[in-house]
Amino acid sequence: MRNQLFAALSGLMILSMLLAACAPAATPVPPTAVPPTAVPQPPAIVGKNWLVTTYNNGQGALVSPIAGTQMTALFGSDGKVTGTDSCNNYTASYTADATSLQVGPPTTTGMACEDAVAQQAGMYITALQQSQSYQVSGNQLTIFGDGDQRLLQYVSQ
Repeated sequence: MRNQLFAALSGLMILSMLLAACAPAATPVPPTAVPPTAVPQPPAIVGKNWLVTTYNNGQGALVSPIAGTQMTALFGSDGKVTGTDSCNNYTASYTADATSLQVGPPTTTGMACEDAVAQQAGMYITALQQSQSYQVSGNQLTIFGDGDQRLLQYVSQ
């Protein structure tokens, strides 16, 4: 009885192997093409040290910084802009795309400065917070406010 059972199982195994060998091969499925994912490019203002050449004095005129002072901005890829307003260091959050720019309220170091420098610093920070859009041309950055009013002009360092 054992021999008959063994013969039957062996026959079934051989038959299943023969059937598997005679079965048509599965049609290979080509891999699905995955479109490349566009890597977003940071706005053109990111990663450069910008030095103010002129700023809006609050009366619609662009004026140069007081001799011996500097106002700077460094727009980081982390959504923070840092720099000096000619009196204090500052940090603020910002959002930007290819042409638009919004800067949040800054935190500053709170140093005491001469009145004229403190006024300049205040006008710079106000202008920065009024940012609506920007344009980069070569090593020049211009920031605009409402109605395309020029607020700040920078050169990259």
